[in-house]
Amino acid sequence: GLTVLVSTEGNDAHDGLTLPVETLKRAVEIATDNPDVTDIVLAPGRYTMRQGETFPYKLPTTVVGISGAPGGGSVLVGTGSEGGLTLEGGQIQDLELESFATAIEVRGAVRVKSLRITASATGIHASSGATLRIDDLQITGNAGAFTCATGLELDGITDLTLTGLTTHDISPAVHAPNMRHQEAGAIDITGAMITLSPTTICNAASVLHVEDATFLLSDSTVDGGFDGQPGGGHFGISLLATLASIPPMTITRTTVRRTSSGISVNGPLRIEHSEITDSATGIASR
Repeated sequence: GLTVLVSTEGNDAHDGLTLPVETLKRAVEIATDNPDVTDIVLAPGRYTMRQGETFPYKLPTTVVGISGAPGGGSVLVGTGSEGGLTLEGGQIQDLELESFATAIEVRGAVRVKSLRITASATGIHASSGATLRIDDLQITGNAGAFTCATGLELDGITDLTLTGLTTHDISPAVHAPNMRHQEAGAIDITGAMITLSPTTICNAASVLHVEDATFLLSDSTVDGGFDGQPGGGHFGISLLATLASIPPMTITRTTVRRTSSGISVNGPLRIEHSEITDSATGIASR
């Protein structure tokens, strides 16, 4: 397939194939008009609305990959009020998204690798039926905020495999309400580091919330930032299982610390080689 090149030093009058265009907007237009385009590659730089971007963008289904410079430096910048990218498939890699209402909307099978999201109300929103495989995702909010951003919002029945999640001052980091309660999704999270500052007070009921899904959390840390002050801290992990077909939700080799309530659970739960420390309440059964 063909690759469209994008650079802040480019020109939208170029074809994007032999010489780079300047905006992702023009790259999406070229890819939409030419089904032979399978990839969009952005050089290091900040791609802003002031410089001609008009977010949000929906990538055509023929584009199987959008990527930035290896190691970082390719940044898509919104104003905080609009969406960033919508993907119905393919892979997104080595990009940073800054200041979006929802940075990435997922509506199909999507692979995410080495992605950074900052100052956005929601990092990734996945619609029911989506399948997400993520390796190395960092989402950062604002310390001291009273309205916290959401990391991953998974609607309905969504399958998530996530390795290497780092969030700071984001709550909930993962929110997976299964409102249908008829069929289970699958959520597998390994190597998460979820932290909140003591001065950050979020409205979310818990830092990690999962309903009616096959669930595994392993080799992770959840730090709610609870400093012992009245009204401080955050709930840690909240799990709800109403479907008899769901096997016990499992937490293994994981530390939950500095929370007002470590784990709140309704349904079968297996905990292995894990600990809850410096929390007002350890495990609460609902």
